[in-house]
Amino acid sequence: MSSSSLTTLAVARDFRAPTKRDIGKAAPEQQKKPGEQEPPPEKPPSIPDLLVTLLPTGIVAGYSAVITVVVGILPDPTPSQTDPPEHLLSRFVLLGAMVLFVAGWTWQDYRTKAAETRDPAKPEPPRTPWPEIVGASVIAAGWGLATPGSPLADAVNAGYSEVFWPLLAGFFAIGIAGWISTKLRVKA
Repeated sequence: MSSSSLTTLAVARDFRAPTKRDIGKAAPEQQKKPGEQEPPPEKPPSIPDLLVTLLPTGIVAGYSAVITVVVGILPDPTPSQTDPPEHLLSRFVLLGAMVLFVAGWTWQDYRTKAAETRDPAKPEPPRTPWPEIVGASVIAAGWGLATPGSPLADAVNAGYSEVFWPLLAGFFAIGIAGWISTKLRVKA
């Protein structure tokens, strides 16, 4: 999903418990049928639906493309220096920048959407959507650490550890995001 779906969910949480429709997952049985006065009650989003919503696909895709270019332009390892330090440092810096960008984007997009739905008579500032910001950032970091060629794989660089630690980081991120998703099913 996109970060837009996540911030739409965040704004909906300001007013009520969110539904599948808020994240674009309304089931056909939830649509109004001809001759019905009102459609059936809407269902809350499931944890897997929320996990998918937390992944900022556009930003993560951009990060993956940039990492591919950066790794491609860095000097190749030589027999005397098998792992140049700029490989590892640049990839960790880009990962950190991507996570910060996800947090900032989520916060700013939420503020924009919240301003559009606020009552002008109530000048209270919008809340800071911490669960949404942390959830999207954790998922983005988990993605960046678990993908092939991740900086974590190069940091450990020792046989099976090269696969084990990135996978563990990915599963840990999914676990944290799953816990955060339980908070996203209720009104803020």
